Amino acid sequence: MKKGRIYVCHTFYHLYISFLKEFARPKEEKGNATVVLSKMSNDFGDIKDRIPQSGYVKEAIEFDEHSFNDFPELSKYKKDRGNALVNMIPRIIFTSKYAKLQEQYVPVDFKEYDEIYVFCDNDPIGTYLNKKRIHYHAVEDGLNYLATFVNAKRDNAGAFGIKKFLSMKLNLIFMQDGYSKYCS
Repeated sequence: MKKGRIYVCHTFYHLYISFLKEFARPKEEKGNATVVLSKMSNDFGDIKDRIPQSGYVKEAIEFDEHSFNDFPELSKYKKDRGNALVNMIPRIIFTSKYAKLQEQYVPVDFKEYDEIYVFCDNDPIGTYLNKKRIHYHAVEDGLNYLATFVNAKRDNAGAFGIKKFLSMKLNLIFMQDGYSKYCS
């Protein structure tokens, strides 16, 4: 049996939005969510222990998420070789290796959850979930977050169409902002 919903939060604002989403749930669904607090970009202090007391979230778990910079063996795959297409093979290798290295730090089995909400899929959790073929919802910081500027388009400017195909159809690379195969 699946465990309900899980939210991966990187900031206090993400945590706030998670609670708002839970407040809006029907009464019979409340209290069946898990919150994962990424320590990569924020120190949540003692809030992890206080969250379950709210009654809206059943548990809070810390996640020692790691940037690719924490893995020196990945640096050789991040070098620009001067051509977007030539850069694709190292990027494909990077994506797989990075997800594999991140795996040891992931504190829960995401496959056990009905719904997964990720606030920053451009952080390592997005790459991990995508390579593990786990469907998730990208919930960014606000209404119409991507209406005027899409980071994925800027970050993948050279050969964007090919990169989008490699990400969304073949799952060989990862692109944030909803351009990954397993992102809803």
